[in-house]
Amino acid sequence: MTQALEADAHRLVSTFVPRSERDRAAQADFASFFAAEGGPVHREAGPDHLTASCVVFDASLQHTLLVFHRKGQFWVQPGGHVEHGDDSVVAGALRELREETGIVVEPTPAPLAYDLDHHGLSSRFGACASHLDIGIAVVVDRESA
Repeated sequence: MTQALEADAHRLVSTFVPRSERDRAAQADFASFFAAEGGPVHREAGPDHLTASCVVFDASLQHTLLVFHRKGQFWVQPGGHVEHGDDSVVAGALRELREETGIVVEPTPAPLAYDLDHHGLSSRFGACASHLDIGIAVVVDRESA
């Protein structure tokens, strides 16, 4: 499964469509970690590694869902480390969404949109120095959430 995650992270990074200078810089940064082969997809790969998250919108795109991150003491979209059983970044993001909120979203062939965010972490996160987060946008019905 690690090779599939590495290939998926590379695919998402290489096909990312930058919309700003910040996006171009993020894509170049991620590309330095996720080359054609390899990449730090699991936390055991070192202090800088992949995470997957869901940016959850309602159908109107006017509301989003945040969860409180106890260790970090901040509000953030649902997400976390990908696991060895995840066969794609989307699978990891949707698993994290289900675990953290109980919301189940069926996977789509390709994400509707996604974001690349490389952020440093405080010493509260132990051996994790930074997360290379690929955020997947999903739309959920507010009544079922």
